[in-house]
Amino acid sequence: MVLDTSDSWMGGESGNWWVSVYNDEGLSDGKYTLELLVEGQTVRTGECIVGKGTGPVPPPTAGDVEVFGQIVDADTNKGIQGAVFIVLNPGVTVDSFQWTEEEVFALAETDRNGNYTLSTPLVRGESYSMIIGAEGYDMIAEDGVLIPEDIESPFELNLALQEQ
Repeated sequence: MVLDTSDSWMGGESGNWWVSVYNDEGLSDGKYTLELLVEGQTVRTGECIVGKGTGPVPPPTAGDVEVFGQIVDADTNKGIQGAVFIVLNPGVTVDSFQWTEEEVFALAETDRNGNYTLSTPLVRGESYSMIIGAEGYDMIAEDGVLIPEDIESPFELNLALQEQ
C-alpha cells in the first residue's frame, strides 16, 4: 500500500503534521514502513507491525539478557509515564549519538506505571552506552556499561530519575 498525499506543507519552517493510514475493512497483518519525503528525498523512515506481523519473533539466544523494570521519580518513588530507555549500538557513545534509528540497539518507553521492557535482549559480555530520561527530569547517560557474562535473564533493572 502506498499512501500519497498532494497536500502541501503550510506550517512555515517548523511545525507538526499528522498522517493516518486506514482501511475500512482493517489493515492486513504485516510489517508497514512509513517514509517521510521532503522535496523527493527520504528524510526519515519508520516501521510498525500490525497484528501478528510477518512471522514469529525468534526467542533470545542463550547469550542474550532480557531487561525489564520500572523508572520512578527519585523523590516520590512513583512510576514515570513516558520515560525512555535507549541502548545504543556497541561503539556509539553518548556524545556521538545523533538521535538516528540506526544508532539504537534497543529501546523502551514506560507505561503509565513507569514499567518498561527493552525491545531487544542485550548480549552478555558486550558494552553499551545507555540514555534514560523523561520530560522534566535530569537525564542519565552512561558509556561503557558492560553486560556481565554471569547475569541472569530476565534481569530487573529499576531506575530513579531526579526531577529538574
